[in-house]
Amino acid sequence: MRMFHDQLGGQRSSREYPFLSEGDFPPERDVSGQPARVGVFVCRCRPAIEGVVDVERLLAHAGEYPHVVYTADVGYGCFPEGLAAIKEAIADHDLNRVVVAGCSHRTHESLFQRTVREAGLNAYLVEMANIREHCAWVHPHEPEKATRKAIELVRMAVARASTLQPVHKSAVQLMRRALIIGGGVSGMTAALAIADAGFDVALVERSDALGGHLHNIHYVVEGYNPQRLLRDLVNRVRGHERIDVYTHTEVVEHTGYVGGYRAILRRRDGSEETISHGVTIVATGGQEARGTRYLLGQHPKVITQLELEEPLPIAWMRSLN
Repeated sequence: MRMFHDQLGGQRSSREYPFLSEGDFPPERDVSGQPARVGVFVCRCRPAIEGVVDVERLLAHAGEYPHVVYTADVGYGCFPEGLAAIKEAIADHDLNRVVVAGCSHRTHESLFQRTVREAGLNAYLVEMANIREHCAWVHPHEPEKATRKAIELVRMAVARASTLQPVHKSAVQLMRRALIIGGGVSGMTAALAIADAGFDVALVERSDALGGHLHNIHYVVEGYNPQRLLRDLVNRVRGHERIDVYTHTEVVEHTGYVGGYRAILRRRDGSEETISHGVTIVATGGQEARGTRYLLGQHPKVITQLELEEPLPIAWMRSLN
């Protein structure tokens, strides 16, 4: 199994950007050591943005920020005309960092990364400010406040962009083992899913038994038996050849990166074991909510679901008489 791991340096080719389609890219400019030259591009995207945010005012403020050497209104930045304008400006004004103020990076960041890469820059020298969802859409009736917020978001984006460094990717080997912290229903279910897929699992539980809160649940509305589910899960986990179960054990140290973690496990007797793993899942569960809301603790007829478990057998026996 292999993954792509971000790191500085490395070879430069289109294969470094798996989120981009394969194609011929120009040689990547080496901007290391150069002072930041930031270009700010604002999408009008009327009426989604311009109908609320004062774009002209936003551009005026952006032009005053440190390292900004060029600002432009690109209309609809994700349209071919807008993308072409960004690439042209990068070449004409020798830009080495780009800020796009428009919509969400979740939907459009890869598009703008491809655009700056086509212009000869590293794909990670672009920063986005979401002035659509975070400003125009949430403050449609407060244009002044929406504009002020957009100005601040762009200011922060410019500050961050000025410190960006080129990022390249290389392939590294993954550890084919998962560490799961917590031996309740969620932890055991995750362990079985991963183990059945062919990977090793280290399942760590600090108490003396697997099952977590399921030990305290005997009745559910659907009618099935939670204790039978508990027994089946525990038996499947303990009998699985790819799952190592650590009870009376806690994780005391966790270091590394995605694909290459290292954890130190400490047993109750003080002995320790170091394991390597590529994935960590935290399934430590939760605790029953308490407090004074809904008269809990203030009225004798208000109890929690777990407290309801105790009188149920008595009430059921009485119903048979």
